[in-house]
Amino acid sequence: MVERAGSPEGDALTTKCGRHIAVGRIELSAPAPIGRVTLRVGPDGSGRGEAWLSLTPAEATDLARALLAQGDVLAFGAVRRRGAR
Repeated sequence: MVERAGSPEGDALTTKCGRHIAVGRIELSAPAPIGRVTLRVGPDGSGRGEAWLSLTPAEATDLARALLAQGDVLAFGAVRRRGAR
């Protein structure tokens, strides 16, 4: 089980192994509006291995589908079809 901690900018959770994962977004109003979904994975218990990603909306959606599919396999032994929600 994970602990969930919401934030005004997005969502966050702490995994069983102690890594903090924060999901948010960046919106820039350059000549054309630009939006990115951000993902920050905090360090492990020993303070190593931090990562930050900036994803396009399409990349974030693809990542979400991949995570759901893997979770379904482990939880239910089923593979979620691409595009199915």
